[in-house]
Amino acid sequence: MKPESVPNRVAPALRGFRFKRLQREDYARAALHDGMVLAHDTGCGKTLALFVWPALKVGFQTEFAPGEKRRLKPLEPVLLVVPGNLHKQVTDEGMEKFHTRVIPLESQEAFIQLSTFNPQRGTRELAPGYYITSYTQLTGNGVTPFPDFDRANIIGMMQTLGLTDSDSSEFFDCRAETCAKHYRRLDALDSMTLPELQSAWAARKSQYADNEALLDEFSNSYHTLAVFHCDKPSPSFSDLPPEKKQTIRSLMTENRHGDYAQSVGESRWLGAPASSTAAPLDVERSMLDVGCLPRGNKVPLRGSPKPSAFKIKCVYSPSLADLCQDSFGACAVDEGVKMKGEDTIIGTGVRQINARFKLVLTATPIKNRLPDVFRLAWWSTGARAEAHARFPYPDSSAARDEFASEFLISERNLSKEKESHSKSQRYKKLTPQVCNVHRLWKMFAPIILRRRKADFGEEIVPKLRQVVRVPMGAEQAAVYRYHLKARYTDKNGKPAIGAQLQALRIAAANAASELLVRPCGDGTKGQPRSRTAYIPKLHAALKLIHQGLERGEQAIVFSAFHDSLDALSARLAEAGVAHCVADGRISQKRCAALAAQFKLGPGKSPWPVMLAGVDCMSEGHSFNLCNNVTGVFDVLQGGVGGKQRAFGITTDFDPVEKTTALPGCVATGNEKIHHSLVTVGRDADLLARSEQRINDTRCCMGLSGAWRALDHEASTRHRAGHADGSICCGLAGVLQRHRRRHTIQERGHRRGEVF
Repeated sequence: MKPESVPNRVAPALRGFRFKRLQREDYARAALHDGMVLAHDTGCGKTLALFVWPALKVGFQTEFAPGEKRRLKPLEPVLLVVPGNLHKQVTDEGMEKFHTRVIPLESQEAFIQLSTFNPQRGTRELAPGYYITSYTQLTGNGVTPFPDFDRANIIGMMQTLGLTDSDSSEFFDCRAETCAKHYRRLDALDSMTLPELQSAWAARKSQYADNEALLDEFSNSYHTLAVFHCDKPSPSFSDLPPEKKQTIRSLMTENRHGDYAQSVGESRWLGAPASSTAAPLDVERSMLDVGCLPRGNKVPLRGSPKPSAFKIKCVYSPSLADLCQDSFGACAVDEGVKMKGEDTIIGTGVRQINARFKLVLTATPIKNRLPDVFRLAWWSTGARAEAHARFPYPDSSAARDEFASEFLISERNLSKEKESHSKSQRYKKLTPQVCNVHRLWKMFAPIILRRRKADFGEEIVPKLRQVVRVPMGAEQAAVYRYHLKARYTDKNGKPAIGAQLQALRIAAANAASELLVRPCGDGTKGQPRSRTAYIPKLHAALKLIHQGLERGEQAIVFSAFHDSLDALSARLAEAGVAHCVADGRISQKRCAALAAQFKLGPGKSPWPVMLAGVDCMSEGHSFNLCNNVTGVFDVLQGGVGGKQRAFGITTDFDPVEKTTALPGCVATGNEKIHHSLVTVGRDADLLARSEQRINDTRCCMGLSGAWRALDHEASTRHRAGHADGSICCGLAGVLQRHRRRHTIQERGHRRGEVF
């Protein structure tokens, strides 16, 4: 049997479903390794790999009883880590394509109910099948934060931390070490009685009577040590009076609370070999030190007497990842770039899953810079403490820095070095440019399986993009000019370029946004905010929505700002157009429900229009029945998968002219998809170019000029008997009404009239 024919065995009895050739080849290649980063471009069907690759690795049921429905059932539990708003899409596709049921793991309680404890392995075990959870459910939800220290309730804090008077006695007996500095300062011993300690203090005061600073230190040391002494020599904790016992309890509890608070959430490699960057530790002693085993217990070692390295984590309240990290045979992570963070809760939590087979799915393995792929490659190749043949870097932040310095070009500021007369690292920085490309390719070729759209080898629905440029309105241009000239400063009085750029982005998207305010201490003439949110860009987006509805099609509008979506929503509501808003202000579960309703398609969905946030809805969704995608962005973007005709609407004088990738939110379809971009641009010489453009005569065309450029027809002819005819008429009326109203305002604005 050829390797590429292996994936076909996964769904032998499903009618109407066939793997594409690229999927058969790539899934077979990926199955040759125990871990892989599958970096297929948008539209290649990465969701299928969530089910197929783990089944190929752990095995799947091939024999069924007579009358039993054939379905894809893995022989071991498989964990799917998927963003929360994609759960319904993944579960529906699993049922549709493979007739398999995906079990949700929404909390720690759900995992406890579904699992059973295996005393021999010391882990909880799940029944074979597919289990799905989100990044936040896996790593952060349901975790109780470590309590703050309550000095007024010491007994309660001791009970919370599991401390007793034996811990207080142990803390008291260690006073010679914990207070060594104070004993040396007074030339005293821990075996002294309280009168002897007072005599030592008096002797030091008489010796340095003229030094007020030392006298204060002597006094502080005496009062610190006085609680550890009484009238008996070499006292024990039981010899102290009740008030001093309570003080010792308070000191001990505060000391332990600080140690615990610093350790909670930290992980440590145990049993690491000497070649690793992790220090070689004795496993049993280390586990006893951190309190993981009671005294006298032995650590169960598997196989050889020399244990392999494993991680142990200090936990106060366990997350779902803490409970289930050893319960799965395979783990597949969708939108895996989310786990790239070195010390983030999501990154460390996902990488904690210790499955035998690991798959990372992402269309952008290198999100911004090359080091972003380090943790994806490290985890998918085994997540080991030490370097090995597949990935020659150990598990440490220093290794990630070494990786970056080896494959990124560095720059040195020779002038600053010469001025400071040193070769400090502060004058050396890494650039985004990559070097040692051939060596990098040799290292990543067996780890990252990349296939772009040009390499699919099959015809897919192409994308056709057209950019429509519109000018700013007069008030919008005035607001933009104000923020261009305003004095933005930080708390140190230095120019705050970042805040100014953000204000310019918002002004280009929605000049009436409440986020636009006058900088503190700024005296620039003009208003920081416009009186109207109706700008040419908004009119263009409404026009495109109108055209899509006229054709009987659905439309999606993306924006990076909530204010832009709210302005569009207000106009659509005024026109009586049914629409939904899915952005970061609502839960992932609610976003998934809205997306599921929208995917029903024209005529079936209650929402002909969806207004979506970029960060919330731009990754992973498959709106294959929607033919109109509009982006109201501050950056010209593109990259949606599918056969699309894209219209980009941008402003000639907005701060950007840069092309990046529009998140892949529309999967391959059979019809043309009108992909519209309502955007602005940004350049390195932003301020100088923008100020020059803002004075251009084209910038002062105003709304009426924009409408003349957009409205080529005097009136809109509606289709006879169209189901959405009333909606189109209502939206057309809103467009014409706002056109007339704001044209009058534009003329009055030029004459200096106030409305």
